[in-house]
Amino acid sequence: MSVFLGIPQALPTKDVPDQGPLADRFGRVATDLRISITDKCNLRCTYCMPAEGMDWLSKSSLMTTDEIVRLTRIAAEEFGVKELRLTGGEPLIRPDLEDIVAAVTEALPDFPVSMTTNGIGLAQRAEGLVAAGMTRVNVSLDTCAPRRTRNSRAATSSARPLRAWPRHRLRGYPPSSSTPF
Repeated sequence: MSVFLGIPQALPTKDVPDQGPLADRFGRVATDLRISITDKCNLRCTYCMPAEGMDWLSKSSLMTTDEIVRLTRIAAEEFGVKELRLTGGEPLIRPDLEDIVAAVTEALPDFPVSMTTNGIGLAQRAEGLVAAGMTRVNVSLDTCAPRRTRNSRAATSSARPLRAWPRHRLRGYPPSSSTPF
């Protein structure tokens, strides 16, 4: 059974701050903004993809580069956000990912832009992402554990996310537990 939740709508803003740090009801302050730039993924992991599949958003329903830049700028300037993390689905599926990163870093110089990814296709796009201003990439190690997915694509792709490491180690991005380059 597929459930379409519809396009998100703005909620009433009564008693919602229009400035200042973003804090939850426990007083924790959010300093990073996560934006899902696509709902699509190239894997079918058991913990995020229903067995019956999903109804995908149309391209026109996705945020544009300009909308992502505007939202990030407002979050940084009005709410004290200090980092943008691009998520999905799988961000590497967005053909304009480098354009998004470049536009954010042009609008907000020195603003860290990171991404969470399964890493499939990262080796081919890593240099372009770094050139665009990507400062950090978190690669899910589940990609290297094909038993966590419903198809064999992860099994045949499992080494690919790690192929980007040597190139970036030479560029000064050493790997660690949270920053795989």
